[in-house]
Amino acid sequence: ELEERRKSEAQLRQSEELLRLITDNAADLISVVDVNGHRLYNSPSYRSVLGYTQSDINSTDSLEQVHPDDRERVAAATSEAVASGGYNQVEYRMRHKNGSWRTIESTGSAIRSERGEVEKLVLVARDVTARKSVEAAAHENDERLRSLISNIPGAVYRCTPPPERRIEFISDLIWELSGYASSEFTKERTQTFESIIHPDDIGIVQDIQDGLNRRQPYVADYRLVRCDGTVRWVHEKGQAAFDTDGSVRWLDGVIFDISERKQQEEEMRRMHTETEK
Repeated sequence: ELEERRKSEAQLRQSEELLRLITDNAADLISVVDVNGHRLYNSPSYRSVLGYTQSDINSTDSLEQVHPDDRERVAAATSEAVASGGYNQVEYRMRHKNGSWRTIESTGSAIRSERGEVEKLVLVARDVTARKSVEAAAHENDERLRSLISNIPGAVYRCTPPPERRIEFISDLIWELSGYASSEFTKERTQTFESIIHPDDIGIVQDIQDGLNRRQPYVADYRLVRCDGTVRWVHEKGQAAFDTDGSVRWLDGVIFDISERKQQEEEMRRMHTETEK
């Protein structure tokens, strides 16, 4: 019995040493708090990530470094963990020792007593400030692009190369040109470029391919058949993005309504013809 106890104690020490080795070298922020949120343990990563030494935050309230606007949400997550044994990911801001704010994502799980009662919480968190900055910058760029596209007096698109010309994006102005919503080209896919091109002008696809073969921008005038059967003249211009091996990745372009200009040209030709009679 004594030998068994020694083996058990040795295994326990090994487990504790392994756990300490993991927590001491983990990049994530690992902490243990009691059910009231007071810190009992903080991994060394708190210093590398947030600038705090063990003596700075040991035994402090875990909400002390949390942004005032986020404390209620974090406290609610802690209460949830105590009640249910854990909480899903929660995002909040924590104050760095230098006074700046870092965005943190964390999860929590409970440590229970022999009676099954929650007595401690293990919190695992990571600094996602850099990721959030990238996401914010990407969102800002998307907003700028959306604003730019909305002010272009034509239907902006991106599609795969001929012959498929699968539409990956087309701006909402395509509705004014064709009478079809952009989603009908990109989501429902009930419409394609070829489905709205006038049958007599379907050769435009070859003109686009010729431009691609020369690795030059392409331009073309042709007719679209709207959903109500009326015809619009359009001017399309675009260019390809090429891979390093020379293959076409996609086409970016814009389609303008030139019906009025075509009508004026036709009227001028008619007047010229009548003058020569």
